[in-house]
Amino acid sequence: MILIGVILYFVFRKKKEIIEEEIIPALPPFEEAIKKFHELDEKLLWQNNQIKEYYSELTEIVRGYIERELKVPALESTTDELIEILTDFNDIESIKTTKETIKKLRDLLREADLVKFAKSKPLSEQIEFCRKEAEDVVTELKPEVIETKTEDDDELD
Repeated sequence: MILIGVILYFVFRKKKEIIEEEIIPALPPFEEAIKKFHELDEKLLWQNNQIKEYYSELTEIVRGYIERELKVPALESTTDELIEILTDFNDIESIKTTKETIKKLRDLLREADLVKFAKSKPLSEQIEFCRKEAEDVVTELKPEVIETKTEDDDELD
């Protein structure tokens, strides 16, 4: 009798519904960074006197982009370490960028370090300039798509 009850329990019990999680493909690093810049703008952090939080998020976006795109430990590196890595990459032509872009990044990260650690209070014009520079750096570090010529292309020539 007990055996029949156990069997019936297992046969008729409600099976737990398996919830399928929708897998959203990750955006490419450049698109993700641009999206995060726009989300940061919408938060109005620096306008609400949350300057430290603003710079933290701004540099996290830039460092996250560099980490994903260039495969370097940008989030765990200090400003000087990251600049040295990028300079070395540029010198051996692993990345194609200019010294001006690396200088922009260095200036941006140092300004953010002053805000985050030395309690510096930049003026609104400087904050807006840093925001623009951050997007410029990401854009200038974006790898160029190299088109390869196929045999079909040769036949058309």
